[in-house]
Amino acid sequence: MQNQRVNSHAEKQRRFLEIDGLRAVAISLVLLFHYEKEFFPRHGLFSFGWSGVDLFFVISGFVLYYQVKTRYRRDGKTSYLQYLQNRALRIVPAYYVSLLLTVLFFGREKLLSGTFLMHLGFLHIFDYDAGMSIQPLYWTLAVEVQFYLFLILMAPVLTEKHGMRWLLGLIGMTILYRLALPVFAGPSSHTGLILGNILPGRIGEFSCGMIIARIFTERGELMNALRRPEIAGSIGILAFAVLAGCWLVWHTMGDSFLDFWLTNALFYPLVGTGYGLLFLSGMTIPLFKRILSWRIAVFAGTISYSIYLWHVFSLMLLNGLLGGIAGFLISALVTLVISTTSYYLIEKTFLKMKVS
Repeated sequence: MQNQRVNSHAEKQRRFLEIDGLRAVAISLVLLFHYEKEFFPRHGLFSFGWSGVDLFFVISGFVLYYQVKTRYRRDGKTSYLQYLQNRALRIVPAYYVSLLLTVLFFGREKLLSGTFLMHLGFLHIFDYDAGMSIQPLYWTLAVEVQFYLFLILMAPVLTEKHGMRWLLGLIGMTILYRLALPVFAGPSSHTGLILGNILPGRIGEFSCGMIIARIFTERGELMNALRRPEIAGSIGILAFAVLAGCWLVWHTMGDSFLDFWLTNALFYPLVGTGYGLLFLSGMTIPLFKRILSWRIAVFAGTISYSIYLWHVFSLMLLNGLLGGIAGFLISALVTLVISTTSYYLIEKTFLKMKVS
């Protein structure tokens, strides 16, 4: 029995290493998306790289649901304060340092402005001009915070007996919400962008991760079945097919109202589903699991939050000093140095304060 417990613990630890590997995939997509636009604008090979954000949402859904289920909600009680404290220590310090230095370096007139204060309170996503004024990529952090609050408030419902129905229902609610959006906002309007990217428009992606976490924590027999080579391989193929289809749609969709309506309703839930299947493949396909557990992938995933915060800052700092391959490599190196420093000096310092 003791050996079984040790093996179970080791297996879960290894799987979390694989999640770091998936974070490395996500941040690589986002970084390549921004760096390609800067250094190779005519190529477009990584123009779908923005979807790495959607993979991050799936990962957050899994990790946070797993933590709430196993740590913050036990015996019918929810540790709200402990959860919120730990989430704040995880996301706030590095973000505030990044926000402050971005303003000091590239827009001192915004310091202590209404826009700056909105960013401090993670409210900038509700105002398009405010959201774009300092660092556009900060919008995802506001969505993450909305999800943190939603999950812990809904924990008594989502983690109990009928939680799976609720999780599946959230995906359906996302589709219905997006179907209704064109009634309130036109294609590519600022209002449409805001309504489409706040939590109701993105909860489906988080739900994909939460569903996998539910299976992982409660459906051992199903997880064992999913590890069978023929099933795991089929999941991997399906993940590739869904993501390839989304990539194709992204590059071929038109500007008509019908295109906007259908894409707005179905596209992002499908992207989340594709990355959810990719996540599941990382847990069930042995070769993929080993690749995601490589030390370099785990390290990149470990510092991925810092890379996310600082990679565009590095571009702004270098300000087009070099172009092409040289500019790409120098920017990537600067990003790596700043991000590694940020992780060890800021993130790791505050993570030590988390309540176990």
